Amino acid sequence: MISTQEKIKHLFITCLCLYIILTSNSQAQLLWEISGNNLKQASYLYGTLHVAPKKEFYLNPKVKKTIEKCDVLALEVVVKFKDMMGMAPMMVLENGKTMKDFLSPTEFQRFQEYCLNTLKMKEKKFNRYLRLKPFWIGSDLLVQQLGKIKAVEKELEKLAKKSKMPVVGLESISFQMETINKMPLEQGFNQLMQGLGQEMVEFRKLLSAYKSENLKSMYELMEASEAQSP
Repeated sequence: MISTQEKIKHLFITCLCLYIILTSNSQAQLLWEISGNNLKQASYLYGTLHVAPKKEFYLNPKVKKTIEKCDVLALEVVVKFKDMMGMAPMMVLENGKTMKDFLSPTEFQRFQEYCLNTLKMKEKKFNRYLRLKPFWIGSDLLVQQLGKIKAVEKELEKLAKKSKMPVVGLESISFQMETINKMPLEQGFNQLMQGLGQEMVEFRKLLSAYKSENLKSMYELMEASEAQSP
């Protein structure tokens, strides 16, 4: 299952998403031009952070100028409301199991105290965690601590729609969900507990590297994450 760093990579950053757009010229470490080799038009590749605190949101200023001259925007995935509804059952543990079936009494008590006492989570929300798979618990724990958030992909989508530009997804949400659900639950809960309380520490490292467009640091963070969870 995915470690805390891996969760961040796949859901909020930590996976660099793709968006390909046509026509224009720009240079930056997060924004790359794809041209030459007899291509008739240039395309662009931009690394995005899935989610960030609203006050610390970062979008390379050259992106807006580039996208205004483009023909199509391709995101990692385009999530629609009907997709969200279909995702819900895939996020829940099957056969009536709860996280208590995967954690020792000591581990469960530690998790409960962290959510209710450290994060000041309402008990009603905590109880909803009991039926969730570890990937989604870890992801939500980070979101809870980020407060008001913004996502680069959503901002790009808004820019595209404003220009009446087509927006397409490179992957389907069902493909991503199926991939996540292939990961062993026991390993997932084990890594959830190993990274408990470190969600913001790892995210801060990645956010800092992203805002400074430090590809070397971002690569090292992802490489360390993948070493923990091949």
